[in-house]
Amino acid sequence: MAPFATQTLIALIIALFFLTNLSADELTWKEKPKMTKKGDAIEINFAVSKTTDVEVAILNTEGKVVRHLAAGVLGPKAPPPFKKDSLSQQLIWDGNDDYETKISGKCTLRVRAGMKVKLVNIVGGDPYAFYSKEMGQRDHAAWRITGLEIKPDGTVYITGHISHYGPPVVRRYNAEGEYLNTIFPAPAGKPFEQIKGWGAHQREDGSPVFKYDNIDSMSLSTTGITGSRSFLASQIPLCEKDALYFVGEKFNLIKINTDGTIPENPNVEGFLVNELTIGDETKRPTSRMIGTPFTAPSPDGKFFYLSGVFKDGKRKSPWYRATNIETTGFWRDGQIYKVDAKTRKAEVFFSLDEEKVIGEVKARGTSPISDTVYAVFSALQGVAVDAQNNVFICDRQNKRILILDKDEKKIREIPAEYPDAIALDPNSKALYYTTRSGNYHKNAPLHLHKIRDWSKDNEASISTLLTETAGMYRSRSFLGVTTVQGKARVWLAYVDLPVRIFEDAGDKLELVKDFYQVGTQRILDMQHMTVDPKNENVYLSDSWGYLFRLDNWLKPEFKKCEIDVGLRNCRYKSRFALGFAIDPRKNLFYMRGDRTPLYRMKYMDGKFIPAPEGNNIVTTQYYNDWRINLGMGERGLAVAPDGGVGILASHKKNDYSGPLAFYASDTKKTPLKELPFTKFGEKPKSSGIKFDAKGNMYVGKWQSKTKPLPGTMGKDSKLLRSFGKIYKYTPTGSLKNGNLYPTEPAGPSKVYDVHFGSISANFARTSFFGVDSYGQIYYPSSLLCRVSIMDNEGNEILTFGTWGNRDSMGGLEGDLVPTKGIPMAYPSSVDVTDDYIYVSDLVNARVLRIKKEFQLIESDK
Repeated sequence: MAPFATQTLIALIIALFFLTNLSADELTWKEKPKMTKKGDAIEINFAVSKTTDVEVAILNTEGKVVRHLAAGVLGPKAPPPFKKDSLSQQLIWDGNDDYETKISGKCTLRVRAGMKVKLVNIVGGDPYAFYSKEMGQRDHAAWRITGLEIKPDGTVYITGHISHYGPPVVRRYNAEGEYLNTIFPAPAGKPFEQIKGWGAHQREDGSPVFKYDNIDSMSLSTTGITGSRSFLASQIPLCEKDALYFVGEKFNLIKINTDGTIPENPNVEGFLVNELTIGDETKRPTSRMIGTPFTAPSPDGKFFYLSGVFKDGKRKSPWYRATNIETTGFWRDGQIYKVDAKTRKAEVFFSLDEEKVIGEVKARGTSPISDTVYAVFSALQGVAVDAQNNVFICDRQNKRILILDKDEKKIREIPAEYPDAIALDPNSKALYYTTRSGNYHKNAPLHLHKIRDWSKDNEASISTLLTETAGMYRSRSFLGVTTVQGKARVWLAYVDLPVRIFEDAGDKLELVKDFYQVGTQRILDMQHMTVDPKNENVYLSDSWGYLFRLDNWLKPEFKKCEIDVGLRNCRYKSRFALGFAIDPRKNLFYMRGDRTPLYRMKYMDGKFIPAPEGNNIVTTQYYNDWRINLGMGERGLAVAPDGGVGILASHKKNDYSGPLAFYASDTKKTPLKELPFTKFGEKPKSSGIKFDAKGNMYVGKWQSKTKPLPGTMGKDSKLLRSFGKIYKYTPTGSLKNGNLYPTEPAGPSKVYDVHFGSISANFARTSFFGVDSYGQIYYPSSLLCRVSIMDNEGNEILTFGTWGNRDSMGGLEGDLVPTKGIPMAYPSSVDVTDDYIYVSDLVNARVLRIKKEFQLIESDK
């Protein structure tokens, strides 16, 4: 045989081998998509090799989809207009676009099959963000810093909230202030046995999901480190280099490891002080203990000093409120305790004269203690200890810094009014302290001071004003000192700063790092998200009504939107987007704020303005839930393809349940006519609303019971009671007559029993889902850290998402902790366009942009 013939035969044998050994899982075209004109209509034919999901679309000359013809999973439950139980499909297109208007010009058929997803952007997750001046309602919000601890190696741990309603973090930095990693929420990749002490379940794939003590407050974990109304435990320096300790609401002691792992029983340590050795008290500290604990470990690590806490005489007083300060007994105000590090037996190290301690709350507020009912200070606040076991005490009542030796002998005192926190330079006799008064709800200054030599100086050599608004918050200040190239670096943390680092240059404290300035993220509330399908712009509404926008995916940045609804002398300027929806067809935007009607707006010259001016109030007033510390609740708002509006809200005062109503489109006459959906429920706990291109309405609603989950998840009643179902309503009208819902449907045409949510049964902190123009539903299972996609018949297309804190970037730049899937901690809001899926992650404070990819894509003209 000739050489050429031999080579040809070998090539044929190889080709035949591959053709006969194709994987059974490989998806191929059996018949490529083709359009054929049939009279006034177009016939579309295609066939695939196996059961899969398919999208059929018509594109205009610019490559934009103008008709979403059909989509879903082929097979026994294929959604119309697909033929069931067939991999070969024949469809008829009438030549109209989604709005039933005849299309002129040439069009292209595009069929995509076998959807996959790829993470392409993560925006947010700023590791320096603990607070934002551009969102939240200062004194009525939950912002707090509750810990700053410097370990012997110079590593710094900061604990605080990253949003005004409570998502907590513990972050680690080096001595210069460079971010290293997040300790809590726990990182991905740890063996389950090492993280289950947080309160966790294992998903079917072995990855963890974490329990929540309270959804409203984003109280991640069941350790007690978080709690209701956004409580966040105080981080206290003790004597272990590889562990962090926190004091819970009942002064229980919580231990976690510095790598994010945790003992199986993190409360095994018991209480901050376990056994009392002095006084008549025989009970452990309980929730009657109030104040802000300060601790100072001894140089040898055998004991620590404790200050800043005392007992309130009213047994059931909450942790944040003082009512009847006790001035007698072991836990009275005005004492410093010395606590054994191992046994945590306490003894009184120093105390003010019992008869001189002020106990009456009103008198304390006008005294140097500057205590109030809500901003609790003790007579003795901050405490520090040096290498010689000299003890430094912030004595507010006597307006001084008191210095004692290890035997309680007074060395000296330095005059200081309102001293709060104190820290020492280990390499000199420099002393640093903060001063602040209480005056909760009112402005009050916070200063940082330096005493050059505490052994002889009687006044500060340097005093720096940090903020005039310290009194707006209940939080204490925090101080610590690291050393960088032989110079002291003073770390100061306070909620509205939130972290600043000063280098001691001798005659001045030079600011070298301000976390608020180096951080760029100003929106930290990611729960309500809406995407404009025409241009991929993302809008995020926080739960105070401010609106932020992402509009440049080459250089994404959250930009605060300016909103002018046309009201004069309005005190809530720019806070009208608690609910937000887009009408892409008419380039209109609908929004409502706190206890306002619904406004119709347009975007012009960089801001939202009335559309039309003077006639943009389209409904009467709606009410929304508002809770101190938690913000405001929003249940959902959406625009139908005919311009009508669906809303989940009530006109009744104090009714925040989220009943359903529809408003037919009318651009000339307002307010619009309301059609209540009474059969949806008088007081439903609703969650999210969307329309598809045909006008089908999709609404979420909380359910007390849901379908089971495997493993320990199926036994977690809080988890199971956090989900809802999604209801589909078919229009009773049509696009042609200009009103999709002239009457209320008799009931839902379909109910999807899925794990959608979470949805709080009490406060309206609800998850939102997305619906594409085909009617496919993209919904989050927030507490399961995943997003699912299903077609209109409920067939699952795919599910993605795995646990990851902000250090997991899914393979993108800065990925400190790799994961096998797309990382997310609490997917709250999902929206979708033709080519992208968007997910807002509430706990990581970031937005994920995920590209749709397909195994097969074919076009025909």
